[in-house]
Amino acid sequence: MYSEKKHVTIANLNKTLKEKELASISNSSLQRVLPTIGFKYKKDGNRRFLVEQSSIALLRTKFLRSYNDYEDREKIRTFGYPCDLCNRVICEKCNSLQAQEIRVIPSSNRTLVYTCPECKPLFKESLQAFKQIQSLQQEISLHKKEISNLKARVKNTENELQLKANKADMDKDRAAEKR
Repeated sequence: MYSEKKHVTIANLNKTLKEKELASISNSSLQRVLPTIGFKYKKDGNRRFLVEQSSIALLRTKFLRSYNDYEDREKIRTFGYPCDLCNRVICEKCNSLQAQEIRVIPSSNRTLVYTCPECKPLFKESLQAFKQIQSLQQEISLHKKEISNLKARVKNTENELQLKANKADMDKDRAAEKR
């Protein structure tokens, strides 16, 4: 209802909840519950309708921003300024170059920046930091692989111990039956 830009009233909300089989409560119970979960009433003319409390709206906005950041993390990371004519990137001093003169070669997961000789010092520090980040990411991935291997070994050990315990119980049962 909110995404359809409809006024949300108690009756409409309760009807929607029952249709979607989410809740089956009376209008008065729903009216008492809604303020505790982040809604408030607003009056527009002769009608009262529900809106989110400002704190809930802020939390939703914060969540959507972090979700968008998460979605954008896989995009190409670049140095410099984006060109309006293409998806490539040029350095600050070479900003006036034509599109065919841009000194950038995009690859599958990152963009390699080629700059003119006078711009090269601008990128040395950034490229060194980028290389350090890549090496740290490789170390982290190796560490995660080691952790997953250790988890697999622990799981195998647990299974072996469980099998041995079951075998010992079966041996005890057989010994008790022989007596």
